[in-house]
Amino acid sequence: MTNAATIKAAREAAGLSAREAAAIVGVTTVTWQRWEGQSSRATEIPYAHWSWFLVCVGAHPEFVLTPRP
Repeated sequence: MTNAATIKAAREAAGLSAREAAAIVGVTTVTWQRWEGQSSRATEIPYAHWSWFLVCVGAHPEFVLTPRP
């Protein structure tokens, strides 16, 4: 389980706004803000969305995106 503070810290470390982070994983800004706990309706980020975000910003501990030759 990833907590709201970790999600926000990862987004800020990547230099992204909540809107930009939401666009990367294909959700609305409001949904991203809920994952960061910025709403009274806070929800948990799904594992797939979290993993994809980390891959896209180069912060995933196991996977790295590389360009095709």
